[in-house]
Amino acid sequence: MKKNIIYIGSDEEIISIVNKVKMFAFKEVVLVVQKGAILFQGIVNLKILKREAEKNGKKIIIATQDQRGKVLSAKAGIVFTDFVEVGEKAKNDSSVLKQMETKKEKLKISEEIDKKKFLNKLGTENFFQQKEDLIDSLNYLRDSRDKSAVFNFSEKKKDFSREIIPPEKKFISVSPKESFSKVVSQEKNYQNYPMKNYTADIPSSPTDNFFQPSKEEEIQRLFASRSPIANNKKSEAKTKKSYFLKKTLKILSFVILLVVVVAGVFYIMRPRAEIDVVLERFLLEKNFSWKGILDERDFSSFSENDFHFEMIQEEGEITLSFPVTGKKTISDKKARGMITIYNESSSAQKLVATTRFLSKDGKIFRLVEGVIVPEMKIENGKAEPGSIDVEVVADEAGEEFNIGASVFSIPGLSGSPKHEKIYAKSVQAMKGGGLSGEEVSVVTQKDIDIALEKTQKELEKTIVEKIKAQLGEEKIILEESLEKDIISSSVSPSVGLPAEEIQCQMVMKIKTVTFSREKAEQNLIVLLKKELNENPPVAYLKEMDLNEKNFDLNVDYEKINWNEEKKEAEINVFVRTIITPSLNVDNLKKSLAGKKETETKKIFDEYPQIKKIELGIMPDLLPQALNKIPEDISRISVNLKEE
Repeated sequence: MKKNIIYIGSDEEIISIVNKVKMFAFKEVVLVVQKGAILFQGIVNLKILKREAEKNGKKIIIATQDQRGKVLSAKAGIVFTDFVEVGEKAKNDSSVLKQMETKKEKLKISEEIDKKKFLNKLGTENFFQQKEDLIDSLNYLRDSRDKSAVFNFSEKKKDFSREIIPPEKKFISVSPKESFSKVVSQEKNYQNYPMKNYTADIPSSPTDNFFQPSKEEEIQRLFASRSPIANNKKSEAKTKKSYFLKKTLKILSFVILLVVVVAGVFYIMRPRAEIDVVLERFLLEKNFSWKGILDERDFSSFSENDFHFEMIQEEGEITLSFPVTGKKTISDKKARGMITIYNESSSAQKLVATTRFLSKDGKIFRLVEGVIVPEMKIENGKAEPGSIDVEVVADEAGEEFNIGASVFSIPGLSGSPKHEKIYAKSVQAMKGGGLSGEEVSVVTQKDIDIALEKTQKELEKTIVEKIKAQLGEEKIILEESLEKDIISSSVSPSVGLPAEEIQCQMVMKIKTVTFSREKAEQNLIVLLKKELNENPPVAYLKEMDLNEKNFDLNVDYEKINWNEEKKEAEINVFVRTIITPSLNVDNLKKSLAGKKETETKKIFDEYPQIKKIELGIMPDLLPQALNKIPEDISRISVNLKEE
């Protein structure tokens, strides 16, 4: 009984496998493939195998224990299994073995011919045409024929004998580590069977270029790097190298970590000293007075404690509105109100009482008192009409005269050039018109006084803020020394006139003295040092070189008395300061370096400005008598504390 089984070695190429399938007599072919076979290097090999088998009407079944091969077979659409059954009759059927050997010999020769065609098509005409190559090819061919060997380029010889398995047993695919000869009978060898002579198909002339070893060697050299086996070896070498590198890095990391830990422990355990020092502090309160000069004057005539000041002035204007609090009953029941008369002519205009004013809507109002309207003025190159506020009363009683703001003309000037130049306007409604008496708001003197006071304070504040914004925080302005000059002020309407609110307009100029905060404090420190030299609270302060860091100043600048004509000023200052003596920390560290804790008291006694001290030596592992301050002053820390 014939069996449809082909055994595939681990290093068998896809071309060889395809040729075996093509030449196999059965339509259903079972390929027994070892683990790790080249066939399972990629899914492309299996797809090619399936395509070629289908072209030749073959059905492929793969029997293997290679898990990767099973997965790739499934993806390629090839049926796979773990077992292959062998028929009982195959045991004694020698014709099967002979047929197998014959087909294998044909397959080898076919592979040689395929390779010959491949080599002939490769390269240019003179790529391999060298004399040495031709001689080597002829010698190789002659030796091969003498030995009656079958041509084999790169594959290892395989033992194609078959082991006969009892019918009741099942055949399991061969492991890559097992010899392929284990499944081949040891009793029969295909070399003992007669083989058909296929040498007739081999060209006899060297010029046929059937076999050229130099070409094969060149091809193997050029494409060796693409071999899957070579790639596997490179991959294994790379893996070993990567494993060695990772292991080396782990060891190196552990060593570095160990060094860091040891160094950290050593650093922590190194002796160090912490010294907290509290210095003596002295309170000093003193009144000072010194003269000031303008910066542009010659300083040589003044002493070092002279005070430099700068005269500054700023002008401002403001207009504010305030409510009216007075009340008045109108007995004539005519509407009343305020209007402003304007004169744009070059001469003043006198208007008598009862002069008529005609509103836009045709209502007549009469002037209560006679006035003189000033002429137009030229101020700063600009023409400003003369104006005056007056009270008017309706010509007749009635609510219809309670009109709103309006523009008025003077009918009495009609036809004259002044008719267009003299006119009036009202900004508030007329009130009081009606058939019965009505109470209206009127301006009182108290309203005017309050308006002037509030306007002055607001204008003063505005000017001072403007000066401070120009000078910045470094300059000091004493508001007690401000010199205020009200240039002009006005309030309208006047007392007794009906109105809901009044408007106050004011113009003010402020002069004052400003000086540098930094220079003033420098002058104070000079005076304080002079005072300490003359009357020191303790003797050692007199010998110390004190600076601004030793003084905690709290200064109250009092009013400045200044004379603008003489360009001089005198200022009184009250100073309350805390004086902290100096301590040379570096010298203290050098004095303490390497000393035992019991020896430090004598050193601290040499610094009278030290009020209290706390010494700590770490790590505190020894008795106090043996503890020493480190020799390295960088390991000594001195902290100045306050009580």
